[in-house]
Amino acid sequence: MRHILNFLSLFLGICLLISCSGNSHIGPADAVEGEEIATMITYDATMLISDSGVIKYRAITPTWVRYGDEAKEPYQYFPDGIEFEQIDSSFEATETIVADTAYNWENPQLWHLINNVKVTSVKGEKFLTNDLYWDMRRHKVYSDSFIHIERMDNIIEGYGFTSTDDFSQYEIKQTSGVFPVEEKTDAQPATPTIEEGAE
Repeated sequence: MRHILNFLSLFLGICLLISCSGNSHIGPADAVEGEEIATMITYDATMLISDSGVIKYRAITPTWVRYGDEAKEPYQYFPDGIEFEQIDSSFEATETIVADTAYNWENPQLWHLINNVKVTSVKGEKFLTNDLYWDMRRHKVYSDSFIHIERMDNIIEGYGFTSTDDFSQYEIKQTSGVFPVEEKTDAQPATPTIEEGAE
């Protein structure tokens, strides 16, 4: 556990607490990406991430792999997906972000979320894309990919997206359509398929 805490001190340059179950392997591992060798593999991990001493996010992932000493720039890899919950002082989730795959570069505090990225904001708006970058240091998210946004009164689709990381203020670079919610005939809105080729 002492070794785990040493690794965690590097994570995002902020305080990180970890609770995990299942198997954990620390040190040179069998997992290899190119010429890099994983320095830590943890399974079934739950992380509490704080900023300026205040816990802001809870992250849950089946597999957490860290590439440190052998990597030009230390990073973490989440091959089996990750789920973030922005939490309040009562540890209640106010915002969720999920993705099939994720990378995190530790020094710039930059996340890259890939495939089936789904965000539900504090206001209940839903954001769907296949590619999203999250700059925790600047509290910004952005993407050059197709974006689908479900709001109370309409649905917006477009290409290229920038937002604050609480998704309260956002801008679509190129809007391809705005559709009133009333036009939807299904009792339950279907989750759109986001094609990579559409980009």
